[in-house]
Amino acid sequence: MSESIEEVESFELVSLPEAYKIISMVVERMQKKNRPVKDVVKNTLNYLSKLSKCSPEAAEKARKRLIEEGFAPITAAMMVSILPDTVHEARVLLDFEKRLVETEELEKALQILREECGSPSTEA
Repeated sequence: MSESIEEVESFELVSLPEAYKIISMVVERMQKKNRPVKDVVKNTLNYLSKLSKCSPEAAEKARKRLIEEGFAPITAAMMVSILPDTVHEARVLLDFEKRLVETEELEKALQILREECGSPSTEA
């Protein structure tokens, strides 16, 4: 039995909730074809479901809005995955930015995250 390997044509940095949605769709396809799902995949889905703080749809919208605001895709994905609650928490995620990010920009990012995903402190 040979497995086909699909060639990767492109990639996109995504948040944890988006990764959950993507892997869930792959697992669903595998199950429809009666193919076994490896434990590592099941464990990954479990991990992603526990750490996702936002719906996949809201996460995608927030990530894209952050990119439109000028944040690097990796920074946007990390912000949506972690949902920082303060400017100080958000500033820690700026390692991949090639520019100085002003406090006002971080406040705008936090506003976007609250609008799309809600406040992490109220969901706990």
